[in-house]
Amino acid sequence: DNKSPSPELTLGGSGAKCLIRGQKDSILGPIFGEIKLYKVSCKKDLKDIESEAVASKILNGLNVQNVNYSLEELIDIPCSVCKLQTTNDKHWISAGDLLGYSECGTLVDLGLKYGGDRFIEMLLFDYIIGNNNRRPDNWSFEYNDENEIIGMTPLYDFNESFQDKYKEYDVLNTGKRHEEVLMELMRRYNMEGFPKQVKDVICDIEISEKHKNYILSRIE
Repeated sequence: DNKSPSPELTLGGSGAKCLIRGQKDSILGPIFGEIKLYKVSCKKDLKDIESEAVASKILNGLNVQNVNYSLEELIDIPCSVCKLQTTNDKHWISAGDLLGYSECGTLVDLGLKYGGDRFIEMLLFDYIIGNNNRRPDNWSFEYNDENEIIGMTPLYDFNESFQDKYKEYDVLNTGKRHEEVLMELMRRYNMEGFPKQVKDVICDIEISEKHKNYILSRIE
């Protein structure tokens, strides 16, 4: 009903989306393959879907688990594409929904309890690439059939990154600016070296000068 969209089947949001299962014909009938999520760009210049592919490339270079996005065309329409991440026995619940069932009082407590370093990496990476869309529904946790939290999901949703005007907003509802929270977490969990890791990676992989310069300025 789209009132509480599940990250397992997220077809809400501002861009048109669809799920397609791969299929090959054989003499014994159709052979079904993996399911992919296709997202259409909301911008004429394709900046949003391009941002997802660039973010994935950098995260792969950092060895940070993420939903791998690539650019493909569907019926001659450019799309951001990724594999469906869940299975019959591995499910996702958003941070916003889980907070209502958890004993954790804040999103920061929730992220540190079940995500640890990956939670901090997500926040730092979002800041460095100017991601304006890290709502509580846009990061999640995996759980099994026994409703046990396995850990934080791969990072996803980077279509509003590399923005000219990054919103310095209270993304975690802490009453503090995003930058203040990040500096505190970096010091507390010895993550001060993460920005340098990003800097080293973008110098070793192929991304546009536009994206590279943007990241370098954010790190500075």
